[in-house]
Amino acid sequence: FLLLGSCVDHWKLLGRSLAAKGFNVMACEPFGQDEGKISTGEIGSGQIVSAVLDALRWRRVVLVGCDRESIVAIQAARYLAPNRVVGLVLCGDLTTVNEFIAEETDNRATLDAYMAEHVHCPTSVVGDGDLSSAPSIGLGTIHK
Repeated sequence: FLLLGSCVDHWKLLGRSLAAKGFNVMACEPFGQDEGKISTGEIGSGQIVSAVLDALRWRRVVLVGCDRESIVAIQAARYLAPNRVVGLVLCGDLTTVNEFIAEETDNRATLDAYMAEHVHCPTSVVGDGDLSSAPSIGLGTIHK
């Protein structure tokens, strides 16, 4: 599991639990941001994540993107799935993810539709906050 996001400290307990079950877990602080916007792009995010995996000597990974780093995780999954990214979890405040998808699709796709069309690995989406104000985030949805 490769955890991306500013809330990686929140994943310590889960990371320890996964490690105790034999999984490798690495938490990464935010990267690829310029003046508050994600700036790496799909290929750049994929290359960065690929370089991290190579450095760790991991062949495959489940990416977990928290908050704004969910965009990096989506971009990397688009570039690396299904060979190196075998699963994707998006969590936290997904406001910027919804804005990213609206911009990418000219407001024509929800998060669920975008993931089903563009990401070729199982995906789970878990948002936080007031769920009634963010109906398009597809809570609990798993795409295969």
